This record gives sequence, C-alpha cells and structure tokens, in this order.
Amino acid sequence: MKKLLLVGLIFLLLSACIPSQEQIDEILSAAEKTALAQVTFVPVTYTPNVETVVAQTFSAMTANAPSSAMPDADSQAATVTPAPTVTATPAPGSISGKLSYPSSFLPPLRVIAFRVDGEYYRYVDTLQNQSAYQITGLAPGLYRVVAYTLDGALAGGYSQMVPCGLLASCADHSLIEVEVKAGQDTPNVDPADWYAPEGSFPPMPDASAILSTATADGPPALTGNGGIAGQVGYPSSGIPPMRIVAFRVGDFNEYYSITTGPNENAYSMSLPPGKYYVVAYVLGGGLAGGYTQAVVCGLTAACTDHSLIAVQVSSMVVLHNDVNLMDWYAPDGTFPSNPYP
Repeated sequence: MKKLLLVGLIFLLLSACIPSQEQIDEILSAAEKTALAQVTFVPVTYTPNVETVVAQTFSAMTANAPSSAMPDADSQAATVTPAPTVTATPAPGSISGKLSYPSSFLPPLRVIAFRVDGEYYRYVDTLQNQSAYQITGLAPGLYRVVAYTLDGALAGGYSQMVPCGLLASCADHSLIEVEVKAGQDTPNVDPADWYAPEGSFPPMPDASAILSTATADGPPALTGNGGIAGQVGYPSSGIPPMRIVAFRVGDFNEYYSITTGPNENAYSMSLPPGKYYVVAYVLGGGLAGGYTQAVVCGLTAACTDHSLIAVQVSSMVVLHNDVNLMDWYAPDGTFPSNPYP
C-alpha cells in the first residue's frame, strides 16, 4: 500500500513539472513571435513556393541597404555629355537699290552698308551716271545705308525721308535699319536723302582703301575697277616681305601682283572684273600661303580642305576686304607655282 502511495506521489510531481500541450503551444507561439520580430515580414496573397518566399524575403531585407558604387542606368545617362552642335556659317546676303543726286548727273559714289551692332561695313564704288548699286557679301543682320561723293563732302542716306516721299513736310532724317537675310538680296534700299542737316549721317570712313593697282604683268589698259583686300598671316613672330598674286580662275597664265614690306599684315589691290585665286609668296623663298577653305574653317586641325577659294571681283568696284592669306599649311603642290621664283 505504501508503495502505491509513493508511486502516485511521484507521478503527481512529474505531472506538475511537465507543461501541458496548451502551455507548450503558448511557449512555441511566443518563441515564433520573438523570431519573427527579428526579420522583415513579407506578406503574400497566394501560396508561393519556397524559392519565391526566399526571393521576396531577400528583397525586403535588402531594400534599405546602402547603394553600391555602381550608378544605375538613369544616373549614368544623366552624366553623359551631349555631343557639341556644329553650326554652319550662314550664307551672306546683299543690299541693292537705286541711286540719285540733286543735280542733272550722277557723280561717282561710294555706297556703304554700316552694320548696326558694330563697326563692320562693306561698300561699293559706282561710276558716273550709274543709277543702281548692289553691296554683296553681307553677313545676316541689320544695316544702315549711306551714299557719299568720293571726296566724302556730301552724303545721302536711306532715311525715313525716302519712304515719306522726300517732301518738304518730311522732317525725319533718321536712317532706316535694313535687315539682310542669309542668301537673300534686300532690294529697294535707295540712299536718296541728300537734304539732311549736317551731322545726321556718319562721316565716310577714312578712304585708306585707295587700292594698290596691280600693274605687274597686267594688261596695259588696267583700270582698277574691282578690288580685293585682307590680312596677311605667317607662322612666325615676324612677317617677311611678300608678293601677293591673283591668278585668274581658268587661266593661271593671267595673273596680277603687288608686293608688301616687312611686317605688313594687310594688303589691298585692284583688279579687272573676274574670278581670282589669291596666294602670297615669300620674296626669295619657297613658302606660300593662300586664301583657302581652311581659312574660313578656322585653321584648326579639323580643317583639312586646302583648296583655294575663287573670289569674284565686280565691275562695280566691290571691295572684298576679307580675303585673308593665312593658309601656310597646305601640302606641296596645292597652290600654283610662284610666277616670280
């Protein structure tokens, strides 16, 4: 009997030490909650396979991780430097119109187009009784046009008086700004206001453009009724004396020339009408520099076209003052041989 009581007592003690199934469930539930609190929960609305759960859990756990050193595609695209835009030089335009003078005849005139936004200007000299003019080679922009007698004493402008009818009641002598568009002529610009008070128009620029007449090897009746001018460069600290030669396009046996002195960095010459290639030759040397496509390109390493540019000389004495002899980098044989070796 005592043994039975002892066994029963031991059983009761063991039962008290062993948790019930409900307690076990409570313990497991608490443990799971503690473990789940240490990870990011990824909710799902379907029954995924194991690989899907792993992938979603990894994505959630790494969502706030620091970004790596490798930028994403968008940031890479944002740092790409766009290619430079190459802007083509606009084609020059021109201005034309009729001429008049308060007399029974038209004297020779110098008609000048002054650029409004700077000191740039181009002009044309006309002959006696020439009743029309055209100034070519104008960069697009706004211009004011004035005609002068060749001594600069009298001036007639394209002013508000002209569209007003040049009547006594027309008192506005302000010059009209004329727009030149690329590759187009602006017509009906008539510098007919010879009645403006003194000082209304700009004075005629210093006529230092008395051109050096190129008589060497020219025809006996050379009249100097066309002109070219420009800068002379040289790939050195000084500029040697040079002979400037204008070859007629299509016949290099016809050419005209002038000479320049030491360190002269500009030239001008008069020529009969026609098209010409212009080259500078060092006196007593074998080097030559021309007016080529490389000059208008800017003489950079990318300018590889050294072909000479044909310059049109007009019978209306248009002075082309930008025929710059700067290309000393052309390959041998590019230019005509020096006719004065």
